[in-house]
Amino acid sequence: MQNENKNSAAKIKANRKYTETHYKQLKADIKPDDYILIDTYSKEHGISKARLIVESIKYCIDHGVFEDQENS
Repeated sequence: MQNENKNSAAKIKANRKYTETHYKQLKADIKPDDYILIDTYSKEHGISKARLIVESIKYCIDHGVFEDQENS
């Protein structure tokens, strides 16, 4: 009996192509204490670190959080 949890090579290839087409990667060097803060918060609230970061950035943009720091 074939394991139903395994993806075929075609499925893996299709998933990889979809991801490459619809997502961009963002790499950041984060201080250990900041990483722990992000990791802990995301686990406690059941969201991914990526979602936490993106939603936080959107909030900052929508609310002009850094507007007073422009041209400094």
